[in-house]
Amino acid sequence: MKLTIKIIVLTCIVLGLSESANAQQYLYEIGPTAGASFYSGDANNYAYFQKPQSVFGISLRRNFNFRTALKLDLLSANAAYDPIKENLPDPNVASKTINYFDANAHLEYSFFSYSDSFEYKETRRFTPYIFTGIGTNFVNGSVIPYLPIGVGIKYKIFHRWSVGLEYSANMMFKDNFEGDPSLDNPYKANSSIFKNNDWVSYLKFNLTFDFWERGCRCNKNK
Repeated sequence: MKLTIKIIVLTCIVLGLSESANAQQYLYEIGPTAGASFYSGDANNYAYFQKPQSVFGISLRRNFNFRTALKLDLLSANAAYDPIKENLPDPNVASKTINYFDANAHLEYSFFSYSDSFEYKETRRFTPYIFTGIGTNFVNGSVIPYLPIGVGIKYKIFHRWSVGLEYSANMMFKDNFEGDPSLDNPYKANSSIFKNNDWVSYLKFNLTFDFWERGCRCNKNK
């Protein structure tokens, strides 16, 4: 996890130093985000999109250039499971809904130069993108870090307004997301973190507004 943080910080520094060559008109975007969350773990190993729950919050994006950005999310979320089909070692594990908070930061890379201006630089008002970073869940009195990996699309509906849809799979670095000791590695398996820890995925809609215009305004409408 420390290596991931160092990579993100180093990448942000490099992008910040090089952003002036291909910079968007506005430095930041902010707006609401909302959608569905899906739990996958010891109490739900097979039905990956079972029992969708709500997730909502606010997003802040720092645009380095037309293709790269750093996005911060602050979220309030729920996750639920019904272990009836899991044949767990403890037959008394009951269905549960988990309420938690999520703070995450990730780097985005867009496949096209994203803007509704600067046509002379072959920008587009629509682009798919990929992202990864680091996040933290605050749940059951515990702090659980995770690695988000995802894809998304965004579209500039008006000048300064964008809508987007993104999906992320969030791999946690611990196995106690449920807050139930009987679900902390119940099979006593010695496998990799990819198989032995909990996951939560998000499917979210975003609406953002551009603000903090850059100093140079030359050729922005050409």
